[in-house]
Amino acid sequence: MARSTRLPIAIALVTAALPIAAVAHDAPQSDETPYSAVTVTDLSLEVISVSEGLFVLQGRRAIGNVLVSVGEDGTFMVDDQFEESEPAIRQAIAAMGGSSPRFLINSHYHHDHAGGNAPFGSEGAIIAAHDNTRKLLAEGTEIELLGLTVPQAEPAALPIITFPEEMSLFLNGNHVRLIYLPNGHTSSDIATYLVEANVIHAGDVWNYTGNYPFIDARYGGTLSGMIAGQRAIAGMANEQTVIVPGHGPLATRAELVTYTEILSAIHEILLEHARLGHTLEQVIAARPVDQVHEFSTGIVTQAMWLGIVYPQVVASLEAQ
Repeated sequence: MARSTRLPIAIALVTAALPIAAVAHDAPQSDETPYSAVTVTDLSLEVISVSEGLFVLQGRRAIGNVLVSVGEDGTFMVDDQFEESEPAIRQAIAAMGGSSPRFLINSHYHHDHAGGNAPFGSEGAIIAAHDNTRKLLAEGTEIELLGLTVPQAEPAALPIITFPEEMSLFLNGNHVRLIYLPNGHTSSDIATYLVEANVIHAGDVWNYTGNYPFIDARYGGTLSGMIAGQRAIAGMANEQTVIVPGHGPLATRAELVTYTEILSAIHEILLEHARLGHTLEQVIAARPVDQVHEFSTGIVTQAMWLGIVYPQVVASLEAQ
């Protein structure tokens, strides 16, 4: 079973001499800047022990959480950050006694979670992901809000095993369930549930940084889907489950439920505005999020966030 402690023990700090990865052009860098709009200059990784043979690699806010399992079936991991992260990740895995990853799971298609696929895939790692992750990586993507264009992935970076709803792996003493969470953060999100270890990697369906949760509407993300995905994860978990969000500190089921309640309350307020026929401009002026919670504001402001989610709420109400 995984530890139930809220603050796992940091056992190592791994730093590699790595090139700068420009994630967004001319983006200001501060603690208030959203994770996907900073320039990555520090790819040092903290290695956090979750349970025997199971670790999480954490870095700065711009770097997604990587879950690593080391055991008799080899090394497998969930997510691989940026391509520039590869040396630090390999160094961390070696420090754990692991080898080059045999299996690699992508929680979704975004470059800060699947950007390292190519170097690991070219060495023979079997990459598994949702059907839409392979599709979006193969096509190339663009996120206008962040001024970010990601070109088509090279063949070695593409998942070679995909699934539409759920898939299971049996590795290192764990039943590893890969479960699709539709139309939340993106259209490609999965949760990775290590049943015996009682650990869930949530991907960016739960981004626990304090910023407005990024919803990639162009590629299928919705607020209602994010709420449903978080509820699905909570439904798998118990009070001892260690939940690994896509970004931010490791957390408990209770913390996830509290976060979901915040989003649900905001969604209800937006529904009421939609029922009253309010325009987006009226809703932005009312600052409805402030009635529930104070998120950090950086590149994504409340007005920008409402510009993404409120039209979705109106459309869902009209479709009923």
